[in-house]
This record gives sequence, structure tokens and C-alpha cells, in this order.
Amino acid sequence: MVFPFRYKPIIGREAKLHNIDVNLVFGVIWTESKFDSNAVSSAGAMGLMQIMPTTGEWLAEKLGEEFYPERLFCTEFNIRLGVFYLRYLIDKFECEERALAAYNAGEGNVKKWGEGEILFRETRDYVRRVRMARKVYKIRGV
Repeated sequence: MVFPFRYKPIIGREAKLHNIDVNLVFGVIWTESKFDSNAVSSAGAMGLMQIMPTTGEWLAEKLGEEFYPERLFCTEFNIRLGVFYLRYLIDKFECEERALAAYNAGEGNVKKWGEGEILFRETRDYVRRVRMARKVYKIRGV
């Protein structure tokens, strides 16, 4: 399946807990890892939602969770952290597009850009792909 519905119960639970559109979470996971729970990026991001170990450690601490990098390959743990992080970014930037840009390029870059245009082409493409995948999931009826 090109746009799979894997991990729907976990994604649905976490999305509801953090008041995030479930289709957005599916879109981020599809864009980040195509649902490969063992994915590792060239930068070192890990798991379904491609979380950097340093970010994962910070998120786990915020959630009162035990952390070790290999745990980012655990589906449920990775989704829990990733959705929590999405909520944090949406609240921080008060704009979904900027939150997605921060998820991809880092909070520091988005702060530097201010309210203006996303300066990295890769990040603009990332936001576009997440939005496209979200629409597909919405049409397919998660």
C-alpha cells in the first residue's frame, strides 16, 4: 500500500491525546520514514518519525520516560515522542507550517527566518510533501 494505515491505534491515541489531526501525524510519518520503524537518516534521526537522539532524550525527559537511543526504534515510543514534539512546535510557533518547518530544519532555523519565507528549499519541499500526504490520508478516511 502506497499510503499505509500502519499503527493506526497508536497514532490515533497519541493524536487525540495531543489534539493533533491524525491525518497530519500519518502525513509526517509517511514523509519522514515511509513507515519504516528502523529508518535512520544521514543526519542520525531514527525511527518512524525520524527523531534525533538529542531531541529524543529531551522529549523523553519532558514526558518522564526512560531514554536510550535504540528505544527510538520502538514504534509506540517513537510515535509518542514525535506527536508530543509536533504539539510542542505547533504551540511554540502558533503556525502549523512553521511547526513543520521546525520539525524538519530545527527550531533555531525557523526562529532566524522569523515570520517570513522558509529559506531552505528542502524544508519547503518537506512541508509540501507532508501536506500532500495529509490530504491523501484525509481523502482515504483514516
